Amino acid sequence: MRIVLLASQVKSNAERGKVNRFCCYPTVFQLHISIDLSKFLVIGGYSYRVGGVIDTVEVVDLSSDNLSCSPVANYPRAQDVAAGDIVEGRPRVCGGSGGTTDLCFEYNYEENQWEGVDSLITPLSSLGGSLVNSATWLLSGGYTGDDYVSLTQVRGLDDDEFRSGPTMPRIFSRHCQVTVDPNTVMVLGGYNGTDYDPTVYNLDLVDENWYDFHIIVTS
Repeated sequence: MRIVLLASQVKSNAERGKVNRFCCYPTVFQLHISIDLSKFLVIGGYSYRVGGVIDTVEVVDLSSDNLSCSPVANYPRAQDVAAGDIVEGRPRVCGGSGGTTDLCFEYNYEENQWEGVDSLITPLSSLGGSLVNSATWLLSGGYTGDDYVSLTQVRGLDDDEFRSGPTMPRIFSRHCQVTVDPNTVMVLGGYNGTDYDPTVYNLDLVDENWYDFHIIVTS
């Protein structure tokens, strides 16, 4: 498993004089989608300079000594805290705030445009997500704008829409979700509606049950 600390990479390059500007728009809560081991998309986010969410999208390239960013077509709506991944070979984004939405869009490389593809079961922001395998995308938890939820949503290549998956053991939002192997999804931390919870849970995709895995050590 490879974990990249994006902000640290940008800062360290700048300190070494390898870049003369911070090429991404200065935002928080933006969505990162890895295209490959050296490139990722930065989508939307909250800009304190603007005073709200934005719709800008950039491709950041870490492959050379000079960090480079290239703008692509703006996302169809200004938003932050969405879920996204490379699904069926294309960047796909679902949900997000800026008026919590159930909309999903996919980036068309050839046309340089975002196209509507799906709808979530319910409008959500602050949700987690990961590809379980090359054919299944699992989204978890989130915030409806009124309530925090414990639902999961699953969409496979042969599915026409998202379907409900195994209910989570507690409310989750603003959490981290990773696929450990083809049969296991891990969810770490996150907000439980009243506080931040350090518990780690594993979803066994064979029996579709959640299991306590670990407590995150904090200092």
